[in-house]
Amino acid sequence: MISKIYHKESKIDYEVEDEEKTIELNSLDGVKGHTRTGLNNVSTQGSDVINMLTTLAFLLESERLTEVGLNISFENHQNIQLEINTHSKLISLDIKPADYMGAFKQNDICMKDGKIDLTILRAMILLVVHLSLIPTLYSLYKSDSAGTNVKSELISDITDDITERIEALKEKNNLTEKL
Repeated sequence: MISKIYHKESKIDYEVEDEEKTIELNSLDGVKGHTRTGLNNVSTQGSDVINMLTTLAFLLESERLTEVGLNISFENHQNIQLEINTHSKLISLDIKPADYMGAFKQNDICMKDGKIDLTILRAMILLVVHLSLIPTLYSLYKSDSAGTNVKSELISDITDDITERIEALKEKNNLTEKL
């Protein structure tokens, strides 16, 4: 998913019963993981995470991701803030109902005393994530044999991009100094 966001290929098109649908990975809002030595944790977060130099360092140093924050659009849900945690053998998912935008905000079930009940909204979003989104993603990627080299290709692409930016900056500074 990190690679798809970095390469601006964040739309995942699929078909269900002859109907075209799309999952869109809007942004990567944070990642956290353990280093190879196990002595340190590495993490990065922010709205422009994928373009930061620390992301490259993170990918190079992390052995496995333990937390990933994603902003996803799915069906009639324009913004689901999804947090994936893999601290143990179990994977847990959580969402941020206050940041949600979508069809459930107009649902009468979520309303209590004229306001949105975040507990009910959270439960409804979690049901959609667990019963629809995750199974869909799993079915789309379970046999993805191209995914085996994704991390090394992503590291190579980020390295190339950073090198190009540094070279462009050097050229710009040389021109400025000569003027």
